Amino acid sequence: MATQSNSTEITPYVRNIMLIDDDFATNYVNEIFLKKTGWVENIIKHTQALKALEDLLSRCVQGKNAFPELILLDLNMPVMNGFEFLEAFNQLPELVNMESRIYIASSSDYPRDLEKAWQLGIYGFVLKPIGFDRSREILLEIKP
Repeated sequence: MATQSNSTEITPYVRNIMLIDDDFATNYVNEIFLKKTGWVENIIKHTQALKALEDLLSRCVQGKNAFPELILLDLNMPVMNGFEFLEAFNQLPELVNMESRIYIASSSDYPRDLEKAWQLGIYGFVLKPIGFDRSREILLEIKP
């Protein structure tokens, strides 16, 4: 749902965003920039992809309003990496049906990794650190 401000600018409203990155500092910085847009109600942070997957499954039961509209996912994480997360996510219809937009947020734009991520159904890719302007662009992309 986009809202109209006093000017002619359309601003998106995003109820929930999930950040999945094993680096606490990256999650913190991304949270600051996303909150600074003023368009985000709730930011859920996970440092382990497996825990994030479990959380997403529990949010399915709570309904669409509890589920993140945007997931920013790091690729290189211990235990379960971003590719493994995407593969597991795609095998769970209850998650896929929630229609989250998944962006890879990575410090590497290695072509082979990007190709694999696109094949696994990501919505977009962004280089870390994200920054304020790119945060705004992503929110506008998912909520035109």
